[in-house]
Amino acid sequence: MKIIYVSIMSLMVLAMSSCIGDFFGCHHVRSDNSTRAQLDVVVEGQEMTVTLTNLTDKVVAVDKEMELYFMIDFVGVDYGIGRVKGFGKPLSERIVLLKPNESVSKKFRTGDIHHGYSVSLPVGGWNATPDYSMAGGRVPDFSKVDGIVVKYSSRSWDSRMPRVLAYEQGYNLPDGLMLDASVSVVVKLKRGFKYDMRLHRGDKELEGFRDN
Repeated sequence: MKIIYVSIMSLMVLAMSSCIGDFFGCHHVRSDNSTRAQLDVVVEGQEMTVTLTNLTDKVVAVDKEMELYFMIDFVGVDYGIGRVKGFGKPLSERIVLLKPNESVSKKFRTGDIHHGYSVSLPVGGWNATPDYSMAGGRVPDFSKVDGIVVKYSSRSWDSRMPRVLAYEQGYNLPDGLMLDASVSVVVKLKRGFKYDMRLHRGDKELEGFRDN
């Protein structure tokens, strides 16, 4: 009995320290829909850690602020997204280079401001110059969230944003340097929560993301 007790206690400590499964209100989800990038999302208490790993065989650039090419959606709550001035930190302070199998992580805590980009076309359709803007909202109370969708995609509606910012800031961002991938995960925080992922397919399913 003593040996069994020690084994159970060891398992509990391991679960608390490494966030295995849904023990103690901890949720860890890893992506499986990309051959080019991996997303790990851990939610524990009022904190979420997002980690993006470069699975390619090249050195790539990634936004450590997790705004460029990232989409984070907190489902079931209103987290006050609204347009803000400017475009956030300059590229020189946010772009990091990842070697193959290297990762970048960021923590999101309840109450933090998180930004994202939006692109709209004025009158004139696709021949007009797109209007780029930044939106911001506060990270909500995780206990009130039904689920979280985290997506990284270099071919989304804001795909030109890094080049737009580089041009405005005089920053040298060579073409093809940003991590080219599409990867997403869903974190289910409440029992019975379901989310349709058909609009968030990974690069395994997209013709344009197949390796040459």
